[in-house]
Amino acid sequence: MESLVKQLGMALAEVRRREAKKKLFASLRTIFTARLHTAWKRSKVSAECVEKINEEYFYVPAHQTIYNVLVDLWNAGQAIDLITFTQVLRDRNLLESVGGAAFVTSLFTFVPTAANVGYYLEIVRDKYILRQIITASTESVRRAYEEQDEVSNLLDEVEQRIFAVGEDRFKGQMLSMKDQVMEAIESIEKLYERK
Repeated sequence: MESLVKQLGMALAEVRRREAKKKLFASLRTIFTARLHTAWKRSKVSAECVEKINEEYFYVPAHQTIYNVLVDLWNAGQAIDLITFTQVLRDRNLLESVGGAAFVTSLFTFVPTAANVGYYLEIVRDKYILRQIITASTESVRRAYEEQDEVSNLLDEVEQRIFAVGEDRFKGQMLSMKDQVMEAIESIEKLYERK
């Protein structure tokens, strides 16, 4: 009986995890497309993207690849437009693995506003954190069924997993604080130069 309950619990957790991933994928594609188009058009916005998120924030491997190529181009100071980007993907033999030229073109023809890039980044980060919570929770449930004798150690593991998810959330807030401090310093320097 106990093993049946364990199997049912694990199956239910897997079904919920898959359903959540499907929902996250649908919203992530929209967010990704918006972020891609606006974020790389302006260097300040590009810098904000590079500071606040990384490829792990994207669930779909093709989106991770696209993000990495965008960052590479931005770091190299190269222009990021449809033709250049498509050619770089082709040169690296990545074009087909990310969905082909038609998919890349669709990313560049979507027209969101750069003014909302901060909001788009928050959505991407929130979806990433939700996936991390799902992963940590699923692993915790699995371990709870396996390690019923070592409750104290298991509780420590669960706390560490959840704490690790929270640390990532606060890392983004610290970056924002860093940006605010840098802006304040720049403002002070400008005021000093005017005297």
